[in-house]
Amino acid sequence: MKLFFNGRYYEEDRALLKALDRGFLFGDGVFTTIKAEKGFPWFLNQHLKRLQSSCSFLGIAFPPLNFEEIISQLLKRNQLHNARIKIILTRGWDFKNQLVNYEGGASNVVVLAFPLSLAPVRPATLYISPETRGNESIYKHKTISYLQNLIHKTEAQRRGFDDTIILNGEKKILETATANLFFFIRDKIVTPPAELPLLNGIIRQNLLSLGKIKSYPIIEDFLTLQELKKVEGVFITSAIFELRPVSRIENLKFSIVRPQSVRKEWIKIKNLFLRPELVRRS
Repeated sequence: MKLFFNGRYYEEDRALLKALDRGFLFGDGVFTTIKAEKGFPWFLNQHLKRLQSSCSFLGIAFPPLNFEEIISQLLKRNQLHNARIKIILTRGWDFKNQLVNYEGGASNVVVLAFPLSLAPVRPATLYISPETRGNESIYKHKTISYLQNLIHKTEAQRRGFDDTIILNGEKKILETATANLFFFIRDKIVTPPAELPLLNGIIRQNLLSLGKIKSYPIIEDFLTLQELKKVEGVFITSAIFELRPVSRIENLKFSIVRPQSVRKEWIKIKNLFLRPELVRRS
């Protein structure tokens, strides 16, 4: 596999990330994952805008690079049409190993392209984590300190589920370890509000900007674990699988008819986001 690292393209076994990189030492960095389909990186500008916002929040230098060209080159060099693109930015080298009071310079930049299968999306099953999340603002950013998410996901799969629902201390539903959550409640689609400690995913942003889909208004609202009993359908969203119906949350089973219909509608209309003026009219 060929990758991009700090301005050059390398074979994966030739790229050298020094041990004194802040990302390696402290998980001090951010990333985003982008779906490339038939050579086209979906919602690239939104991904870069969120990445830049996270860099600003964390004080990491955002590099003046043409990421569209980098992705195009990686797809060509790896002979990929459909790919999972990962952009990683770390704070850079820390030759004095300073835990605090570090004055960073240029960030380190890695861009990877992995083959992506566009097989049909299977309905997901979700486990509910007994652990709760605090209110730290870091959860609103996609950092490379990703171990907690991986632990949640691994525990779900160990128990026979696909992913884990995460709650806060008030038992309000936040998100899964790797996706945003949407619930059909009566005639609306409800997603937990962005004021909570959760990632404002790109597909989530775009669904909310639509305002409605297939006549269902899409709104933000709080939802507790006890309120799952009034939910009539569930789906999760992420950059790679976009919309994925949920068939079960632990022992609660859900029809996937409405989530499937919304997924089909999304696939039809997502091209609108290539022309923002059409989104505003819809």
